[in-house]
Amino acid sequence: MLKHRCGDEILFPWRNDHSESAASYGQVGNYTYLGASTIGKLHLRDARPRDDAYAIRQHGDWLAVGVSDGLGSRPKSRFGSCFAAESLTGYLLSGIPIKKTDSSNGSSYQVAERAEFKSTCPTCHQEYVAGVGTIKHYSTNLDLKPVLSSVEKWGLYRSELAFDLERHIKRAFVQSRRCLESYASMLGKDVTEFGCTLLGFLLNVKTGAAVCGQIGDGLILGLNDGKALVLNEAPSPQEVGATYTVTQKNWQDFLSVRHLRADKPETLTTIYLMTDGVADDTLYGPPPDILQRWATDVDREMRQFPVEQSANRLLDWLSSYKAKGSFDDRTLVVIFR
Repeated sequence: MLKHRCGDEILFPWRNDHSESAASYGQVGNYTYLGASTIGKLHLRDARPRDDAYAIRQHGDWLAVGVSDGLGSRPKSRFGSCFAAESLTGYLLSGIPIKKTDSSNGSSYQVAERAEFKSTCPTCHQEYVAGVGTIKHYSTNLDLKPVLSSVEKWGLYRSELAFDLERHIKRAFVQSRRCLESYASMLGKDVTEFGCTLLGFLLNVKTGAAVCGQIGDGLILGLNDGKALVLNEAPSPQEVGATYTVTQKNWQDFLSVRHLRADKPETLTTIYLMTDGVADDTLYGPPPDILQRWATDVDREMRQFPVEQSANRLLDWLSSYKAKGSFDDRTLVVIFR
């Protein structure tokens, strides 16, 4: 079974090498995915590190994405964002039905295994330096441990469509939060010091079935029949500039999830996940149709060139475009078919 991951790695005090920028790319089935993250101008001015992070994992026909924005006001926020994005994608791929072909009985399903976090991140990787920034394309044989003995243990049916994706992503957020608490405790810190938002997306590349979840600011956007649509509207505080985080005590009260039905998966051609450093520049005009223009333009640009070149171009654009009042870290993951 093919497994793949890319993006930012979990940090430790003895390995605190969160780079100023990162970009990744890959393809699975008919889908291409690109991810890029770059440090904001305000962070550069103040000699502070990048607090955004993202991770992308693939297992079988499933693709999982995690995007997180570390709060600049929290001392360990970049540790939190890296861990949250990585652990969420791992748990999103835990317990999902993976299709296997049986020559005698036709199709059957098994339960996916979860990458163990005892080593917390892959160590085998290659780096490709091309153009602007560094492309990190990870490929590794993960140590896997079966977490379920059978599909029936979780009451799953022998079909991805019957699988309760909303319940699944909620459980993945809960497991990721618990894991983050243990991580903070291991480092001798309170979890609130790791303050970060968290966005997650799980897609079946064969059926088009998908689910998304979000706590805090940022944006999950889709291009559906050429029309830009916000796929998940997460609650936000009334206080200007404030956001909810996965590390606060009552975080589950502000978690928003949505199952994107696979009735007409062919109409949803592009998905975007981004932190507020990009989202704030796409939501508010002028012009009044800035969101539609932005989504269409990015979709067109990402399809024009080979995937590696597009990843470099995405990172270059995030690092260089200018918008009034835009000084935060910028992270964007694009999935298209």
